[in-house]
Amino acid sequence: MESRDVLAEHRKKNRANRPPKEQQLLDAAHQQLTVAALDTMSNDGEDGYDEDSDSDESQRARRHSKSKREVTPKCLAFYEGSWREALKMAKLRFRRYVMLYNGFPILADHLPEAAQIIARVVEDMKRGEDHVIFDKGKHISNPFALAAYIQV
Repeated sequence: MESRDVLAEHRKKNRANRPPKEQQLLDAAHQQLTVAALDTMSNDGEDGYDEDSDSDESQRARRHSKSKREVTPKCLAFYEGSWREALKMAKLRFRRYVMLYNGFPILADHLPEAAQIIARVVEDMKRGEDHVIFDKGKHISNPFALAAYIQV
């Protein structure tokens, strides 16, 4: 059996890779800086649908939906004020619970744990230094029902 140099054959058919020109790199860097400056100047990125719009917003790629969807109780954007903050915190705690104790939760089996985490977060926020008051607006009073709606 005869051996052949596959790389040499490939280079005969195709040109060798070339590094980018210096001007192309400068243009790309300038464009990235311009886009970053425009993003920081305009804070219109809050469209109410991004569930993870925390301080790490600048590190994540923007998500643009092609269609405007209705905000339902399953969306974090449905809730306002202290409820939204409580649900964000509960979501983080449930993620930690999943990572530490159960890597593959089953909805029917682990819904009580999610509800307990939501209830604990609400109680912690009420009893904390800030004495957060939860409004009677758009919320579900039963943590079990809330955990079923919110995909924690």
